[in-house]
Amino acid sequence: MCHDWVVEETRIDRWLHAVRIARTRSDASDACRGGHVTVDGRSAKPSTPVRTGSRVEVTGSGRHRVVEVSLVID
Repeated sequence: MCHDWVVEETRIDRWLHAVRIARTRSDASDACRGGHVTVDGRSAKPSTPVRTGSRVEVTGSGRHRVVEVSLVID
């Protein structure tokens, strides 16, 4: 089954917005630039790629989220 919105990898800022962890892509980019996002244990820039299996940690708004990418959507 193939969907147009399923891709092998995408930017972390796009993914965070797509899965609604960030309200906007701009918010996601700001969180990355502010040092609030890591991908596989490394600080993420907005352009950092994520793939299925990537571990994403996001800290902000009094919450700390740890999620594993099970589907890359763009």
